[in-house]
Amino acid sequence: MLKLFIKVILLLVALSFTPHFALAQSQLPFFDDAAIRAIQFVDAKEGWAVGDEGAIWHTINSGKDWERQPTGTRASLKSLHFLSPYFGWAVGTEYHPTLDSVGVILFTKDGGIKWTKVLHNSLPGLNFVKFSDAQHGILAGSSTDAYPAGFFFTIDGGKSWKKGDGPKNGTWYTAALTGNGSGFLAGNHNSLANLANFKALITENSEISNRSFKSSHNNLKTIFLVGQGSQILANDKLVSNSWTSLNTGLSTELASCIDFNSIHGTGDHLWVAGKPGTVLFHSKDAGKTWEIIKTNNNATLNAVFFIDKMNGWTAGEFGTILATKDGGKTWEIQKRGASQAKTLVIQTGLKDVSPEISAFLGLDKKNIVSNLNITSILNPNNHAYPSQEDSLAFHLRKAGTATIENYWQFPLVLIEANDTPQKVLENWDRYNNNKAGDQLLRMLSLTIRSTKPDLIVLCSQEQTQKEALYQVLKHAVIQANEMANTATSFEEQTTTLALSPWKAKQIIHQEFQGKSLCNLNLSEPLASLESSLMDYADPLRFSLKIEPNTNTMCSFSPVNPKETPRNYLQDFEEGLTGINKRSERTNAELSKEKLAAIRSSTLLRKISQSPLDPNSDPSILLSKMQAMVAGLEDEQAARLLSNIGILFFKNGQWSASREIFKLIITNYPASQSAADATKWLIFHDSSTETRRRHELGQFISLLKHEIGKPGTETLKPAIFVDKFAPLNLTPSNQPVNGNRPNDSKKVTVKTPEIPVMTTTHSGEVQTLNNPAEAKAWFEYSLSLENTLAAFGPLAAKDPRLFFSSQAAKRNLGKIEEAKTSLEEFVSSAPPGTWKQNALAELWIMERRGTPPKDVLTCKLTDSKPILDGKLNDECWKTAKAVKLIDWSGISAKENYTEFKTLYDAEFLYISAICTSKNTTPIKNKASITRDLPLKSKDQIYFQIDLDRDYTTCYQFQIDSLGNVIDDCWGDLSWNPKWFFATENTETGWTFEAAIPMGMISSSSATSGKSWAMNFGRMIQNQGVQTWSSPAKMPDSNDTLEGMGLMFFLNQDANSNLGTGKAKGIPTP
Repeated sequence: MLKLFIKVILLLVALSFTPHFALAQSQLPFFDDAAIRAIQFVDAKEGWAVGDEGAIWHTINSGKDWERQPTGTRASLKSLHFLSPYFGWAVGTEYHPTLDSVGVILFTKDGGIKWTKVLHNSLPGLNFVKFSDAQHGILAGSSTDAYPAGFFFTIDGGKSWKKGDGPKNGTWYTAALTGNGSGFLAGNHNSLANLANFKALITENSEISNRSFKSSHNNLKTIFLVGQGSQILANDKLVSNSWTSLNTGLSTELASCIDFNSIHGTGDHLWVAGKPGTVLFHSKDAGKTWEIIKTNNNATLNAVFFIDKMNGWTAGEFGTILATKDGGKTWEIQKRGASQAKTLVIQTGLKDVSPEISAFLGLDKKNIVSNLNITSILNPNNHAYPSQEDSLAFHLRKAGTATIENYWQFPLVLIEANDTPQKVLENWDRYNNNKAGDQLLRMLSLTIRSTKPDLIVLCSQEQTQKEALYQVLKHAVIQANEMANTATSFEEQTTTLALSPWKAKQIIHQEFQGKSLCNLNLSEPLASLESSLMDYADPLRFSLKIEPNTNTMCSFSPVNPKETPRNYLQDFEEGLTGINKRSERTNAELSKEKLAAIRSSTLLRKISQSPLDPNSDPSILLSKMQAMVAGLEDEQAARLLSNIGILFFKNGQWSASREIFKLIITNYPASQSAADATKWLIFHDSSTETRRRHELGQFISLLKHEIGKPGTETLKPAIFVDKFAPLNLTPSNQPVNGNRPNDSKKVTVKTPEIPVMTTTHSGEVQTLNNPAEAKAWFEYSLSLENTLAAFGPLAAKDPRLFFSSQAAKRNLGKIEEAKTSLEEFVSSAPPGTWKQNALAELWIMERRGTPPKDVLTCKLTDSKPILDGKLNDECWKTAKAVKLIDWSGISAKENYTEFKTLYDAEFLYISAICTSKNTTPIKNKASITRDLPLKSKDQIYFQIDLDRDYTTCYQFQIDSLGNVIDDCWGDLSWNPKWFFATENTETGWTFEAAIPMGMISSSSATSGKSWAMNFGRMIQNQGVQTWSSPAKMPDSNDTLEGMGLMFFLNQDANSNLGTGKAKGIPTP
């Protein structure tokens, strides 16, 4: 009682001194419906629960009353561990555009009256904390380039944390310690690692799973592990490779739609909670048999904790906390912010997420909004990519969504833009017992019955609505809404899982054809947000790495075309009650200053979407922008300018972006946007690719060359063949290759000229450079290193920044300085690809011993290939081939792929041979496209990184039909002049290209120069092949560190780079 009295007094004192901050209404968290992620009690009376919005809830009366403890963070807190009623830890994740996932560690020594943040901006995102005793503990979370093992440990009670050892994985969700430094880690893609002395030995699965392990429990005799798809594993030997699967007695169909999120218990009694939250699973005999207990709760449950056999708690979405005093026979609600959703927002994937709609519904209209993401990300080429669902949940929560659900059953990697609806389902069959269609309906019915929405909104881009995946989703939602209202449809959900039938009153989707009567103005000022929807959503879109919204209007229409359109905005407000509505807040009238800021933002956005005059003075534009943001708070002004800088970047107007970001770090150095601007400037100004693009003026408002098509134009002196021309002509200036006596068709060859550059530059393409300006760029990028370090250790430890700086040093001739930095990096970097890259740079300088990376030699050729796709020129016969490797384990052996490279003074030549077990004759390839979704299911790509910064590169994608996509640093407005041909063969297809050196580099290719390169091939539903790994997929946000090295060599140079110092190869 004395302890209780002291805690109450201390709490009152602390609250009396709590500072109050003037926050915008939209920035005030809705704590009541914030999901709870973990819960723990130290005795039958006192406990804590942590969750989204940085919320920590505390009780001293068994949960009868829960009081929120101030934390000073809005992170998603995922785990907590109290060593006593006073000493405790809570960890979680927040996301930052510059730092990606950032770990948040909170510590208290007074029972949570005061929580202190430690190691600020130092560690990646965290999901788990656990101590085996007062001195030994572990943190686990995201695997990053700087911390590839993804976990940390302490041996001094948390005074210091050391990074664990191990290869890069992805995301760890849980850990079980069996002794000092021993135990297990488990996480996404069903990753498992055995811990020994805090070193992780990852057990690779034969095929990367689309499911994840979520929680573990050690009852001192057995370690139990649970995860998605009703997974329960047990290990009673406490050693690796000793896991057995426990049988819950569920049918295959039922097990496939249940996710287990948490396991806990006492002795042989085990409790498992998850989705749906209508039931809990209980075992009295350590998992041998299981019974299902009903909870009278629909919300997904994320955590369960029992202090003894009789007293337990479970918690989850909508801020729900349930408790039992009778060993789980009955459960009562202790806390809940809502019981069902007013609106269910559904999208096919990340690219279709709409923070604007979530903000309108959840923050302005105060709907309880649930979000459903249909597809999961499954990259068979990369075992270590992070969890998408965590980032999406965090950002959509900030956008106004209450709960977020992700289906793991439907991988996006198997979907192609030109698939039919039937093909989409067939591709998913392998993950759903050949019943993907039934499984999608089953999952949607379960979601509708669980969330009980009045309204369903399908979000998409205009292009998405033309794709088969969206058609599958649309028709499935319509059908599932009817089935969910029928008790006999998927009857096990209403019987075994205790879900009630439900039907949404209305299903609508976004309208892009201008026929809607329901239009939402995204640029209109909203008092609830103190912003427009577009301005509010822009930072979230950028942090999620999805395209900015360029539409100022969002329109809705009924999914059923037979239904008469009307204004649905009133539906967002009708029927709101305490069970599906957030608490009202008084919105103050927007001040003149706020309205002026919103108008300025709208005007700035219009400017950013209009091509700039290449001859205009950038200072004039900057002066206008500065005037528009004058008088605003620094953070707001910096954010507005950052939004515009990002839009300019996306639109290919990088010079304008550069000036805006420089303005931000000069005028608003303490703002969050300054960190993002600094990082962008380092990448941009140190990059040889971006520098070359600037020199050539290849931006959307300037040059727009078309691809060289057969018979139209080529670059001198290469010969380009028009295979479709009926004319019977001989090539001019060069004879037809004598190795083609069997060619029955004569060819037309045109001798082209160098394309004329219409910018202010003049002369040959190769001479378009400004050394003095380039030097200034490289020096400026190096000067920003200390600026970024001020934003915290996590920012400074990004290896991409390190390699960008080394590229700048080499370009400035600071070879010895770069060498010293690389040696220091190698001495401290953890094992992994980035350390291998640093060793490769040192090897390039010395050229002794075996190369630490894959190496390709690109030989100088005296004879020119005829670009007809036949690959029977003499020069190709002597070129060295690199064979692609199937990293996914699912590609058929018949799909053989090889690439070759050659060069001369003017061109880089690349060829590919692609065999396929499913060869379809291609009758007409004349109608090719550029920078549009590729049409063929068989595609190749190659990436060129001139300065080996492993951040910016040129990327070329080609499919078997001859359609292409080319980009520089992800920007499709880069449209270089290059030439290619494809040829359909009996066993597959071939590719041949000539890329003008001057289009990609300001310096000629000389013997000994090295570029980073990678080649890949993607065949729908058959796998991914690459030359070097881990590889970046063309449309992914993965990094480029897994690229190999390509060396240019004269014919007389020694190409055996792996056996010693190559002759005739100068240091680049």
